[in-house]
Amino acid sequence: RTAAHHPQHALLCGQRSPFFLQVREAHLDELVRVPLLATIAAIVFRQQGDRPLPDNQYELYEAYLAYLKSARTSTSPFEQHGDALLEHLGRTRLETDDSLAGAAHDWVRAHLGVGARRDDPVAFLASVGPLVRHDDELRFLHHSFAEHLAATARARLLPERFSADHDEFAHLLHAARPEERGEHARTVLLHYTRLRPDQADALLGSLHAGDAEQHLLAARLLARRAPASRRFLDGFLATARDWAVTTRSPALAIVAQASRATHHPGLVDWLTGLVRAGQAPWTSRVEAATALATRLRGPHSVAAVAFLRDLVDDPDAAVDQRLGRVLKAR
Repeated sequence: RTAAHHPQHALLCGQRSPFFLQVREAHLDELVRVPLLATIAAIVFRQQGDRPLPDNQYELYEAYLAYLKSARTSTSPFEQHGDALLEHLGRTRLETDDSLAGAAHDWVRAHLGVGARRDDPVAFLASVGPLVRHDDELRFLHHSFAEHLAATARARLLPERFSADHDEFAHLLHAARPEERGEHARTVLLHYTRLRPDQADALLGSLHAGDAEQHLLAARLLARRAPASRRFLDGFLATARDWAVTTRSPALAIVAQASRATHHPGLVDWLTGLVRAGQAPWTSRVEAATALATRLRGPHSVAAVAFLRDLVDDPDAAVDQRLGRVLKAR
């Protein structure tokens, strides 16, 4: 019933297995290098039958949590409040050191207006999936479940309509800029666009109209499948192309993130054009070729691999570029 207990190793064996082929088609190769995500993807694959795998981490987690919910036969009075309670505990784990069991009991008393034995919500939560019980305490099977649920909880509290001038959005957009420290803020913004997809273009558009750091933030959100429109994606890739032909920071980071927006039908042509752009720096061209060869496999991959092989064999190319692409070219 949990990712920790069902590793599904057999599904991950063999490059011609249906699971492996779906991973390739969904461009999940990078994500499934993380053992937990590989296991979740395998479980979701088993449960979805003929339906294709989701192509992003957000939908993988949502599909896994939905599977856990569908597998329950609980008649607990807490069942209809399970999602809200789990999201509250996700925030509790990320933002405090409080006991999860105590937080669950307090939430039930505050939101349901009824008293309950401390054991009641704990027993229910221990049966619903991403939590396990240890004596009288609860813990998440993996910290990433808490992060996912906490981000959803925070995203639900944001205004229905996006405004870059609103204090809460302004704070998140600023906090989301640093590469490592901004991870949670970026996840909250991503979940907001998933909960309110009609606001995705407005949020991303405000970043597109901004400075270099905002362009990079937009690229990071697109790489994680923020649900932008085709029109927005076309416009943003034009801007990313402008960055790609420069050596200014953060050009390479923007190209690297834009190349992960594999849901955009125009991405292959965009990357192919960049590889062929003689005026672009080698770093951008190599990043584009690597994406075509390793992430977006198809007929175009042959030329991309040939480009990388030629680079490896080019004595005039920088040593770090040649060594860094040896394995990619194979």
